[in-house]
Amino acid sequence: MGAGSVPTPVHVALHINQFPTEILFKIFASCVEYDSSEPLHRRAPILLAGICWRWREVAQGIPELWEFLNYDWQLESEARVAERAVLEREMRDRSSNQLNGEVLSGSGIRAIGAWIQHAQQRPLTLILKFSPKTPSKSVTDLFRHHASLTRRLSLKAPLSTFHALTAMIQTAVSRQCARFPTIELVNLAMSQNDSNKAKTRKITSTRNISFSGCAKLRHVQFDSADSSFGFIADNLVSGIPYAQLTNLSITETALHPLRARAILMECVNLKRCYMVISQWSANEITPPSENPVALARLEELLLRFIGSQFGGKVSAFFEPFTVPALTRLTIEARQSFDESLLLVLTQMQMRSRAPIRQLAFMNIALPHYQLPQYLQLLPDLTYLRIEAPVNGMCYSYATLLDAIRYQHDPSAQAPAGDILPNLEEIFIADNLPACFSDGQTGRVAKNLAGRRIDVSKMLKDMEALEAIESRCWRHEDMEAARDARTEEGPVRRGLEVATVQWRNVPQEWCSAKRHAFARRDEIEDLYTVTIHMLLEP
Repeated sequence: MGAGSVPTPVHVALHINQFPTEILFKIFASCVEYDSSEPLHRRAPILLAGICWRWREVAQGIPELWEFLNYDWQLESEARVAERAVLEREMRDRSSNQLNGEVLSGSGIRAIGAWIQHAQQRPLTLILKFSPKTPSKSVTDLFRHHASLTRRLSLKAPLSTFHALTAMIQTAVSRQCARFPTIELVNLAMSQNDSNKAKTRKITSTRNISFSGCAKLRHVQFDSADSSFGFIADNLVSGIPYAQLTNLSITETALHPLRARAILMECVNLKRCYMVISQWSANEITPPSENPVALARLEELLLRFIGSQFGGKVSAFFEPFTVPALTRLTIEARQSFDESLLLVLTQMQMRSRAPIRQLAFMNIALPHYQLPQYLQLLPDLTYLRIEAPVNGMCYSYATLLDAIRYQHDPSAQAPAGDILPNLEEIFIADNLPACFSDGQTGRVAKNLAGRRIDVSKMLKDMEALEAIESRCWRHEDMEAARDARTEEGPVRRGLEVATVQWRNVPQEWCSAKRHAFARRDEIEDLYTVTIHMLLEP
């Protein structure tokens, strides 16, 4: 090196085994796939631990790598059979891969235990799916050892598995201790049902899966695949602290709406609720409304009522509630026809003054003439969806477009009498009366065959387009109008998407040219709106 030369820094490349443990941890953590469907012995923590002794030591010393487990018994069993020979050969070539051997050689439940033990008392997130072939005793042994550390549990299993768990849970309850003391989220799904339900009902009448004492539980989801048996309807679960829940999802068509309503009345801190339950039958006497209950934090309420006969009732479900924070309401009741529903919803909204922004009536029969009165109370609504049940009856829902049309320039200040001044998207689906088509062939009815039918006139397309146009902004005004306000009051929003769908339409009419399409295209060119005019057989 010359006298006046400057030393050049030397960059020494470190071998990865010389990396600090903290760096390896970040690398390992980035390899974990939380939605992986690979068998356990092909998951990132197992593979990383099998590279060398240093990586094995690091992986086993990082409990965060093992606190999440997504396990499917059926897929795991199939994969283990297919890959056993290959893995045994690989293990002979990798004598250091002891951990992979533990997972491979054990049964399915022992493999889960070998995985979980490396979590080192960390709170567990378990997503487990068991088949009818899964030994019930193995499942109960798993929860007996690890239930106290489970923070989030998603368990899909046949009814026999849940029945086996009741004995273990009952033992903990008899000792006055919570079986799941740290649990925050529970999702139980019944994938397959036992044939002897009478025996199961007799058993669950004396013991069940209790969540009593679970002070941290906030999210609960029950999903029963059986239309005549459910977690709640048949007392398979108990002790649920409804008053502290923030999220509740119940899919049990065996659950009577009266009991479902009583449950919701307890959920005073709930934010989101989804229920699939039965409805009151047409001849059933609905009970008088309970004492008013305020669900002050409820933001989303999605209800689907199931019935076997047309004409069921659902309105009594809503009578007790005041929901001042509600922003999204969805009601589906395919087999109901309850003329009191909109009246009860109107009363609920008058009590609540809720800022509802999304409203959907799905597969439901409603008196269309009552809709404007209810919608008048929803000035914050931006999305509206109304679908008739697919039963060959017309409910005149398309006339709603005329009821909500603007009578003045949409860029002007919103008059007090305007309905839905913030509406941006609307979807309406209705049926053509069954008399227009042959129920067997789906083609036009014989008494109409050969006649020239103006489909656009029949469907009143032009009237619908005129109503839609009255609520549209021109392109040049749209940007300035968005979120605009005047000193006197809010400016009305323009409609951005409008869909009108007719079902039960004869096949010939579905392919017929509709002259209203030309006018639709003109409106779309002139305004910032997309219009869908759909026909379905």
